[in-house]
Amino acid sequence: MASRRRAATRRSTRLPDKGTSQVSRNWRKKIRLVSPNPTSDSDSEFSSPTRSNHGFQGFMSLPVDVFVNDVLALSRVNSFLRRLLRSRESEPIWRSARLNLVGLPPCPKELSEPKYAGLLFSKMCTLCNRRALQSMDPMLLERLCRKCKDTELVDLAQYEVDASLVFASTTILPGYCEDWLERGPWCFYDDIQIVKSKLYEFDVADNEEGKQSWIKRRREIVKAREESSEPLREWIQQLEMNREAELDLRRVAREAEIKARLKQLGHDERDMDFQQSSVWLSLVRNASPLTDKSWKGLLPKLVKIIKANCKERIRAKREDRCREIIDWAWSTCEAKIFRLWQEDDVDYYLSEDDSDYYCHNQGPNLNATTILLNELKNQPEAQPEVKLLLDEDMSDDEFERRFTSQQHKLGTLLATWVDEQEARLVSMMSSDIPAPDFDHPSPESPMTFVTNEDSTLLPMGALPDNTQKLLRADAVFMRTPAELNQHTSTSTNMCYFYPDFDGLPDKFIYSNLASEISASLLACLGRPNASHLEMTSAEYALECGMCPEIGSLGWKNLIEHCLKEHWANESSDSEGSCST
Repeated sequence: MASRRRAATRRSTRLPDKGTSQVSRNWRKKIRLVSPNPTSDSDSEFSSPTRSNHGFQGFMSLPVDVFVNDVLALSRVNSFLRRLLRSRESEPIWRSARLNLVGLPPCPKELSEPKYAGLLFSKMCTLCNRRALQSMDPMLLERLCRKCKDTELVDLAQYEVDASLVFASTTILPGYCEDWLERGPWCFYDDIQIVKSKLYEFDVADNEEGKQSWIKRRREIVKAREESSEPLREWIQQLEMNREAELDLRRVAREAEIKARLKQLGHDERDMDFQQSSVWLSLVRNASPLTDKSWKGLLPKLVKIIKANCKERIRAKREDRCREIIDWAWSTCEAKIFRLWQEDDVDYYLSEDDSDYYCHNQGPNLNATTILLNELKNQPEAQPEVKLLLDEDMSDDEFERRFTSQQHKLGTLLATWVDEQEARLVSMMSSDIPAPDFDHPSPESPMTFVTNEDSTLLPMGALPDNTQKLLRADAVFMRTPAELNQHTSTSTNMCYFYPDFDGLPDKFIYSNLASEISASLLACLGRPNASHLEMTSAEYALECGMCPEIGSLGWKNLIEHCLKEHWANESSDSEGSCST
């Protein structure tokens, strides 16, 4: 039993030695990570206080060729290195490391070297140790998180205190607010209270001389802080600019790699404009490296965006090209757009060089050219040649080449379309029908017209023969039966005069009955060859002699009234009368 107790005693006395030896070896290994010492291989060196102190001094005397943030990270490896590098003797290490950063101002006298390094590189709030991404403030000498900014900082302008006595910052921003440009500077609430309390003590003691002396010293301290903070503020600003430039290079490289991979998969680079997407910044324009794992999760989202971009690009490009074709068509058809000259419908404009005026006539159209151009704008697919130019997803150069090659054919089509439509409508009328009289309002001042290309007044006789015949007041048209079936809301008695159609001319036919009615009314009025331009003018107030209660009617409304009320069918023998 005694032997067991002695053995246990021996074991118990050895255990601390073993633990001490193990700790010494572990401690020695950690030191070697920083500065290996070839002469400290035996355990006996660490058991001697003299040898241990010698190793400490040797570590401190080693040349340091690292940056401040490296020393800062090293001081957080374990408690030993923390005590070692935070001691007063380690200041040369911090100073030497700081000098490796080009342009970094000296450590402010209010701070120690480790504290200065922590403010610059730790990204930790100095008040609560939370994460603080914004750089330190050179004037306040603190690095604050968002919460501490909101709770600790106040707007100095809102307090009745001399601003020259308080450390205040114009660069720090506690939080977003709409009027942040008008607010500030910002300072600690405690600093305001300290200044107020100190001034109050002098006032209570009635010590004006001491108060002024303290104010003078305080202003000198604040001014010295302001002067010393300016180089540090500029250095931090330059550091942030350099950091942002580096991050931007990484973002550009990531975006370029993403686009290269997408092109390898066969996607069009024109559809890789991710800036229009709300998730562009998070998916593409960030500084994270593009790994295979992240690419696997990123690809489906990008493909979805690319498809949407492709659809939108084709739509927008189609609109632009359609607009280009329509603009070209309008300029091509300027000479074929005839308008009645009316002084009240003329707008005068000053020329670009202010040397002369030119006019733009807005009188009534005399042919269906504008109907064609508007239809081409609303339904470009109706023309096969235009449809081919718009439907294919081609490059801009290819579109211009094809469009140029098609312009002659399209120009001929536009030039002959109106003539063909007018010939079709005239073919439905009597072959011996003459052109109308355009001597309204008097033979001395007959009607004239102009083209969109030239403002020279031309006589109505210069119009094509078919155009003149279609302008007769008794040339009345209606929708085709097929069109009436499609437009059920349209009355079967609705009359139209050329070119005042609400659709293409091939949707209308000549109405024999309505034309006979209008011819009878014109004969009654003594104007058998009048144009509908004359009959629809404001000088005519027409009434139905059989229905005086309905009041005055326009030329078109009068024909529709007679067609509905007095000529219900073509076999009717009723006759109508009119008065003016």
